[in-house]
Amino acid sequence: MQKLTDIEGQLKAAQQKIDRLDDPTVGLTALHGELVQSRLKILEKIEGASPGCARRTGRFAGARTG
Repeated sequence: MQKLTDIEGQLKAAQQKIDRLDDPTVGLTALHGELVQSRLKILEKIEGASPGCARRTGRFAGARTG
């Protein structure tokens, strides 16, 4: 009987994780994180390939432009 109770607890925990995936903000948060990482990688490549480029354009990693 204890084994059945343990399995039931595991199933409830798994269901909670699945329910969270239905939350649209979870997906948006993950997508935002990926976009930020991609942007930083692109800026690093640009700055590494052309040392004066970032200074000439006024764009630095982490600087906000609008």
